[in-house]
Amino acid sequence: VRAVESLAAFGPKAKAALPGILIAMHEFQSPLLAAEAVRKIGVDEETVPHLIKAAAGKTAEGRMHSAALLGSIGPGAKDAVPCLAELLSDKIPATAQEAGGALRKIDPDGKLALPHLMTMLHQKRPEVRMAAVDHMRKLGVAATEIIPALSEALKDEDHNVREIAVLALAEFGPAAKEAAPMV
Repeated sequence: VRAVESLAAFGPKAKAALPGILIAMHEFQSPLLAAEAVRKIGVDEETVPHLIKAAAGKTAEGRMHSAALLGSIGPGAKDAVPCLAELLSDKIPATAQEAGGALRKIDPDGKLALPHLMTMLHQKRPEVRMAAVDHMRKLGVAATEIIPALSEALKDEDHNVREIAVLALAEFGPAAKEAAPMV
């Protein structure tokens, strides 16, 4: 742990150590420390392949932090979309939620992200479905593409999912009038 903290103190000068830190992230008692070190060193398009590998790691917390780091790169991490799509079905809700957020940040226009986020609406955990609705409403896709998915969320068995879907649809104003009978 001290070695990772020491490397982080070097900031971007320690970039060559990132692959090793990302592998170690799954070995640490606190993957958060490794993730924070990686943030201090800095991530960019060059680190995407290493982050993709780390996102497939054995610990849920390591996978979650890897997804968050990929999201922080933004559109430069488009190669990570398939990996993040797999994480949407992670058994740990926080990992799935973080992967959804990363998809939204990587693809703010939503052309790649929306189909994957829509699959989150079919997860059995309500917190994941709520995150899906929240991520979808923040996408820059046309209302005609997102309103049907949000309308489907109005039928969810969980009242919290239905509530956030109503709020999301309200943001679309008159464009969401087709969903009005379901509210």
